[in-house]
Amino acid sequence: MERIYRGLVASPGLTYSAIAVLKRKVVLEGAIESEKVRDVNAEVDRLERAKKRLMEELEKLKESAPEEEKDLLDAEVMMLEALVAEATELILSEGIRAEVAVKNVFERYAKQLKEASSSTIALRVHDLEDLATRLIGILMGVYEKEVKLLRGKVVVADKILPLDFMNLIRCGISGIVSREGGLTSHVAILARSYGIPYLIVSDLDVSTLSDGYTCILDCINGVLIINPRESTLERYRDVIAMYRELSRVCREEALKEAVTRDGIRVHVLCNVGSIEEAKVLKSYGGEGIGILRLEFVYMGRSSPPTAEDIEKVLEEIVNSVDGEVTVRALDIGADKPVKFLQLTPESNPQLGLRGIRLLLQYRDELLKPFIEATLRLAARVGDKLRIMLPLVSSPIEVKEFMKIVEEVENELREKGVRYSRPKLGIMVETPAAAILLDRFVKAGPIEFISLGTNDLTQYVLAVDRENPRVAHLYSELHPAVLRLIRDVVERARRCGLDVEICGEMTSNVYAIPILISIGIRKLSVSPSFVGRTKYVIRKLNVSKIKPIIDELIDEASTPEEVREVVTRLLRDFGVKLLV
Repeated sequence: MERIYRGLVASPGLTYSAIAVLKRKVVLEGAIESEKVRDVNAEVDRLERAKKRLMEELEKLKESAPEEEKDLLDAEVMMLEALVAEATELILSEGIRAEVAVKNVFERYAKQLKEASSSTIALRVHDLEDLATRLIGILMGVYEKEVKLLRGKVVVADKILPLDFMNLIRCGISGIVSREGGLTSHVAILARSYGIPYLIVSDLDVSTLSDGYTCILDCINGVLIINPRESTLERYRDVIAMYRELSRVCREEALKEAVTRDGIRVHVLCNVGSIEEAKVLKSYGGEGIGILRLEFVYMGRSSPPTAEDIEKVLEEIVNSVDGEVTVRALDIGADKPVKFLQLTPESNPQLGLRGIRLLLQYRDELLKPFIEATLRLAARVGDKLRIMLPLVSSPIEVKEFMKIVEEVENELREKGVRYSRPKLGIMVETPAAAILLDRFVKAGPIEFISLGTNDLTQYVLAVDRENPRVAHLYSELHPAVLRLIRDVVERARRCGLDVEICGEMTSNVYAIPILISIGIRKLSVSPSFVGRTKYVIRKLNVSKIKPIIDELIDEASTPEEVREVVTRLLRDFGVKLLV
């Protein structure tokens, strides 16, 4: 019998295949309270051996992992060390078995995390559970070293944990579906990186499913169809064939210039988060780096990187890319912990100490080394290197930043070190930055802005995009968001600023015509979306659609109205859509 579920798309794609239900052995519940142990030292030794085995597995995964996975694995190692350290204290103080100690530590932290009002923090429960489950599994002798599934299946589970995914991806799975999860969970990030369709279906009862059932996993429209009827399958066969053909076309378009039919040149840059991504940028058709997320340089370290450390990484990236490289200063906070900063967990880290706020508070540890590295490198590479500040909300933040720049310049001058100022930009991610853009220009030598639409959208709509309960309210096509972006572009033009845009909106097929029509000429997308973005741009005639788009932004009341009008426009220009 056909069953249809709607869910939240965490990674796009489309596939039809058999499913494999991942039924994790519930070892956490198996760690039953027991009598106290006689030899606590022997119990500590058992726990250390289990930790060593799990560490070896993490290191083995890390050997063949791309850079973005290595950062996640470093975070897992940090959590494992903390988990074992506290469990050891419990064994020594209470004389309990290692399994029970690990379980107690996990449950205590899980309760604290789940009670946090931020879904970003709550998602860290999955990472902690991943480690606790595997650790207890080793102690109880039921640990499965590797999950084996047939190639080409869609994996369905209540939850998919990071280490599960890393093992499953090596088995050649074609998609994943989970009941729990979030758009910025480790698994969602990895799925997008590997191009694996991933759907989060909160009302899915996994216990009603069995291996061998077939499914259509539609991560274009957010639909899971279990045991589809022949009529449904027949309809989707055409869609899947079209998707494959469209993917082929987009791969060909990726290496061409993005020029509209009426001759407007648009530069398609890439969002990059590792050295490896930067090195393969050209093969994807990327024309430079629109945002280099520098967090990977800081994660997994016991001390902050020096200016030399940062400079070395940046130089390798800049030299491997033909176009410009825009480096976003570090954007971490309470939801992105690093070993060397003791950040207090916050109830809502998206509104807390992050971005430029955190950098200014930790200027000696974080900001000054970053500034020194970029000043020295800019002396060798010139305008190819640009920097921008994350999450600014007050012109005072730019003034404070420039004071530190001048301090570092004085220090370098006294040492006789060559330096040059790279072009400075700001991320427009807050309504405050959007509205007060002219004031920011007066506060410092800002030459460009980059619209960070992920944060900007959720702040404008007051919707946590990581919360499945309200995710349906999050839409970059909301008229309020579109009006604000258009206003920002007009203000920037009056201030003589270059405008570009990064964030998931740039790879939204329905947003691209709008962004081009309001005057944005630089889009920064994930490497896998370069081809599709260029494909859409090359189909458009801006002079014909601009009057329609302007009227739409003025008159529309809902995202649905916007999407309906843009859908007609795209079809009129021959853009193939999978809806």
